[in-house]
Amino acid sequence: IGGSARSLFIGNAFAFNAGADLKLQNLTSDVYNNNVVDILGSPAASGGNLSLSNPLFVDPFSADYRLMFASPLRNAGSAAIGLPAVDLDGAPRLNDYQYDIGAFENQDHLFGSSFEPLL
Repeated sequence: IGGSARSLFIGNAFAFNAGADLKLQNLTSDVYNNNVVDILGSPAASGGNLSLSNPLFVDPFSADYRLMFASPLRNAGSAAIGLPAVDLDGAPRLNDYQYDIGAFENQDHLFGSSFEPLL
């Protein structure tokens, strides 16, 4: 990414790249709340980033980039960055009171909203 325009990377889940996940060719890029293992170049500002080689996508080799329940990207995002109200599936972006990093919000819950009665 280069040129004279300021670039802003927020909430992305870069993974499984053969080289650098993100190549910055100028000093006007800001990188916040991403999963990025290798950055070539130096961002102007950054914070809240994770460096996980496997973010635990459901099936990345079939282009299913939803997060597994055990993914460390779950609830690792930030509400301060102005995310849209829904993810790419149209599901609510906020789940479990915290945002996920990536394009999809994990909708799984450890416990359901109700209990089955004992018989």
